[in-house]
Amino acid sequence: MTWLQGHQYLLLRRLSQVGILVLFWLGAHQHLGWLTGNLSSSRVLRTIPLSDPFAVLQILATGRWLSATVLVGALLVLLFYLLAGGRSFCAWVCPLNMVTDLAGWLRRRLGIGGQLRVAREVRFWVMGMAIALSALLGVAAFEWLSPIAMLHRELIFGVGFGLLSVAGIFLLDLFLLRHGWCGSLCPLGAFYSLVGRLSILRIGFDASRCDHCGDCVPICPEPQVIRFDEIGARGFIGDGQCLNCARCLEVCPRGAFSFISRFNARPSRTTGATEETEVPMERNTKSAAWILALLALVLMAPSEGEEALAEVDDGVDVYFRDADLGAMSAQALEKYGDADPGDAGTLDRSFEGAPPQILHTVEDMLPITSGSNDCLDCHHPENTTDEEDYPIPESHFQEPLMAMGQPGEAMVWKVQGYKKGDDVAGSRFNCTMCHTPQALNVKTPRTLFPDENQKDAGEESR
Repeated sequence: MTWLQGHQYLLLRRLSQVGILVLFWLGAHQHLGWLTGNLSSSRVLRTIPLSDPFAVLQILATGRWLSATVLVGALLVLLFYLLAGGRSFCAWVCPLNMVTDLAGWLRRRLGIGGQLRVAREVRFWVMGMAIALSALLGVAAFEWLSPIAMLHRELIFGVGFGLLSVAGIFLLDLFLLRHGWCGSLCPLGAFYSLVGRLSILRIGFDASRCDHCGDCVPICPEPQVIRFDEIGARGFIGDGQCLNCARCLEVCPRGAFSFISRFNARPSRTTGATEETEVPMERNTKSAAWILALLALVLMAPSEGEEALAEVDDGVDVYFRDADLGAMSAQALEKYGDADPGDAGTLDRSFEGAPPQILHTVEDMLPITSGSNDCLDCHHPENTTDEEDYPIPESHFQEPLMAMGQPGEAMVWKVQGYKKGDDVAGSRFNCTMCHTPQALNVKTPRTLFPDENQKDAGEESR
């Protein structure tokens, strides 16, 4: 067997993992629409939605409902892994798998022995705790801390402190716990292993070809799934914890393993076991994890009806917009004025010192750059005659001078002074950052914030 034959599926997995990252990178930086978003929520060809079903389950546990598009995306992902094998995600998609595989390879090369033992069932408890915490805290708990999401974001959008968690997992797998993260702790892998119990594509096993050399066991990231009597009786590895990574196919000298459909399996007749033989996962452990998650969903489910929106008088004055946010999001597209500069009139400022807003057309004036700014033709002090022309104030010609704060001060950097120039300061050249064009067909949402001058009268103001 050549080296290429012994590593063909490993190379295909790396091609898949790196290829998916490249597609995400191209979507984010080159605006190609083949694959956009991230591993939690993405779109294929800017049309087909894909959603992480475990993330969706956590969000539903918080008591929030999701759009039909997100739910359809989660269903599509579930259907795919029901066909391809639940933990195929771990072996063929997850970028963190490349890190843990590298740690495992170094561990074998350096002869580092096991220093710590953690039951593989722990990840199911972590999964249940993630769902329960999501319900209790009101946020998708694992998504906040997921090293998978951190690694993916930093590979796509730039390196940051998230790599520290990835480095921690690498060191854990290398020195303390063999396959520690993927094999014992990752709740996402636990979730997909439950999906994998029902999947169609399996690692088939022909007991008549096997000579029990045992080469497949040490190379397997989940060696507990290779129980020869059980998989021989089924004709395939039925445990959902199998990654479908195909390492056993590569190292088996007699070709006893292969990819098959579970419906085409050929069980061995040398044993009385059946396909329903219980795999080495404690049934009560899985049941307890799911019961914990379901209880959290029931207890924290959102109340129905108007009573759920009733105010609580806790002695704190809280004011809300007196408007339907759903209706606000359905407003028609904004229509801007077409009057020329100088003919559009002015708009009263919302408060003293507020930046004046733009009522005239800006159609031929954008984009504003440091070298091209039509606003200066009318508003530069040299071109104005009185305050009604809104001359650019002196502050816009001053560049702040920054100085490092002293130890113990709240601000690391502070403004030490200003330097005045003849041109508009570089931090001020883009006028529309503060002076915004005003749409004519958008109503200002009504608020319940009392005006300072009308508090005693209890009147409302806009």
